[in-house]
Amino acid sequence: MKSFYRKEFDYRKILWRMLSDPGLTIVEADIIDHISAKGFDKKLFTGMLARKGYSYDAAFKEEFVRTFLVFVKHILVDRIISEDELTTAGLLKLLFKIDASDLLPKHTHYIEQIFDAQLNHVKEENPGISFPEACHKAGLQELFSLGYDEYIVLCKGH
Repeated sequence: MKSFYRKEFDYRKILWRMLSDPGLTIVEADIIDHISAKGFDKKLFTGMLARKGYSYDAAFKEEFVRTFLVFVKHILVDRIISEDELTTAGLLKLLFKIDASDLLPKHTHYIEQIFDAQLNHVKEENPGISFPEACHKAGLQELFSLGYDEYIVLCKGH
């Protein structure tokens, strides 16, 4: 059985892969490049934003959210959510000042697609309710900062 919480993880590899995504904006590329080089230091990140003329206002908030969602897409390619990936996603949410209201209400369709793809795959690999499925669902809930009711709606039919 495949482990849903154990694998080698280097967030920089994910960030480097993200740089080749089509449709990546210059702001998103700057954000990814900075984090891959400097890590999650808030002071350094804020300094980079100021130097580039970026800020935490609404004009750039969507850039942060899209960068986070692209990161999630990349970590879920292997259909495994490791503790390191959850931790890194949490650090990105803190660094980008992303909360639950920035995710599901504004990106419902995208998040529904991710849930459907992930849960369909888990069901195929593990028929019936299984520990790995439960862990994967809990990881998805945590990634997107979902409340229980939102989580149940997204899991409906799986």
